[in-house]
Amino acid sequence: MHGAVLRQGVLLTALAILFSCGCSAVTVKQPLSQPAAIDKDKFEGTWVLDDAAVGIRFSDDGVAQLAAAEWKDGKFRLNRAEMILTKGKEANYFSLRGEEDGKWQQEYLFAQYTFTDQGALVVWMPNVERFAEAIKDGKLEGTVRKERYSEIVLITSPPQKLLEFLEGPANAEAFSYKHPLVLRKLSSLAKAAEASAENQE
Repeated sequence: MHGAVLRQGVLLTALAILFSCGCSAVTVKQPLSQPAAIDKDKFEGTWVLDDAAVGIRFSDDGVAQLAAAEWKDGKFRLNRAEMILTKGKEANYFSLRGEEDGKWQQEYLFAQYTFTDQGALVVWMPNVERFAEAIKDGKLEGTVRKERYSEIVLITSPPQKLLEFLEGPANAEAFSYKHPLVLRKLSSLAKAAEASAENQE
């Protein structure tokens, strides 16, 4: 799994949901649900965080396809991921996995998300410590592996049980709400730049 987390790191740097090398992570064996028909128009486009950009489009089966370019070994390399949206009772989530050597990875990252009134995408990653505690306390099934500088939590509970956990009282601390990732759509940034230029004329 360590290699998978490293690979996800490349993608998450581009999406910003994608972890940097060596970070702790919470993963699942299955997506949280079948693809939900929500937020397609809001997601589709090119998203930017700092100097990274990722393109998102939806295939006919409702699964979102993500692509981001990475400069490596003197040339651009295309990294791909797929994302499945889940509509909860109180919040919405996505499950995401990357592609490695032409094959989809076996485990998914997941996160809670929302959109601001201005169209920005706000993402909250799981609180690794809280999920490790949930496994230790028997609230969820899974494994916790401590490495030198990180902790890898793999949840093996059925998706419905995990969703019930996320939708319950545990949600108050299930995600890193104090440290959201905020992505902005390239088209929105362009419109803002145009408006700013007009105001300066």
